Parts: sequence; C-alpha cells; structure tokens
Amino acid sequence: MADEKSAEIITGRAVYADTVARLFGQAVSRLDLYSVDLNRDLYATPECITALREWLTRQPRAQVRILVHRGQTAMLRGNALVELGLKLTSYVSFRDPAPTQPLMGDMLIIDGRTLLKKPTPDSMQAELHHDPLAAKLALKEFDEYWNSGEPSQQIRNLHL
Repeated sequence: MADEKSAEIITGRAVYADTVARLFGQAVSRLDLYSVDLNRDLYATPECITALREWLTRQPRAQVRILVHRGQTAMLRGNALVELGLKLTSYVSFRDPAPTQPLMGDMLIIDGRTLLKKPTPDSMQAELHHDPLAAKLALKEFDEYWNSGEPSQQIRNLHL
C-alpha cells in the first residue's frame, strides 16, 4: 500500500469516474464535492449514482454538500446526480459559490480524510490523497466557498 502522504495519480475520465464511484461507496458520513459544472461523465455515471444511492440508504445521517460553479451548464443535458439530490433533499444540499470566488479544480472530500482533486477544471489528471491533513486543508477551502455561497437557485428551480 502507498505511503499515507503520497498521492495516487488518476489519469483519464473513465478512471476518474471509477474512482469517484469507489469513493462514494467508501464514505462513512460525509461527502463534499466542488465542481465547475458537475460533468455527468465524471459524477453521474450509473456506477456513481448506484454507489451514492446505496451509501445514502445505509447511512441515515449522511450529508452531501455539492458546490456547483456553473449550475446551468450542469443541467443542460440532464444530470442523474442532480436528480438524485433533488429527490433526497434531506441528505443532499446544492450551493452556488459567490460570484467573486475564482474557479478552481474539482475536488471531492470524503469524511474529511480522503481528497480527490483536479488541479484545474479541464485537467485530465487528478490526485487522490489518503491524507487527513491534505483533506482538512481542502475542506477549509471548500467551507470558505460554501459559507460565502448561496443555495443554488438554478438547481432548486429545476422541475423533474
């Protein structure tokens, strides 16, 4: 097994999406996801949605916080992650970052202990850190965006 402090490099969309699905399934109590547009090829694959749905049914106190920088883009062709979140509003919250917040690379934080982070929104590589310190630092940044943002009007107003 790799050193706790080293990062595993994740390359390519399919590997990234598989990693997201695996992490969704491994969560214990909390998922925090920041994405520019919630790319459905990365976050809304059937495997991701199944893993998330199964996790939410196993964890009655689960919490999912999703920050979407471009909610309208996320909804252009439909998004199963958004649809699931709208059906499970007691578990899943969507927010828009404040307009003054700069774009950053997507990040998924699992239970404040594991971090999957893309360096830029368009990057085809990501780093997977099984390092509580790296996850804690990312969570601090996520919380700043979350606390300065507002509930996503674009997603909330979506009618399924």
